[in-house]
Amino acid sequence: MKELFRNFDFNEAPAEMITTVCGMDLPEDYLEFMSEHNGGEGPIGEVGYGCFFRLRGLLSD
Repeated sequence: MKELFRNFDFNEAPAEMITTVCGMDLPEDYLEFMSEHNGGEGPIGEVGYGCFFRLRGLLSD
């Protein structure tokens, strides 16, 4: 996985974990990733690109 995300710009770890959004529980593997990186944006592998919002950004007002 490190090679796949080698040029990815990760965010800092979240101050507070959010496990439910709009009444749906977030998947465990996603929560594990977010607990360390809280999202980020950048190239993934040779031809991919990803944008993962910070956990707080998933909540609606």
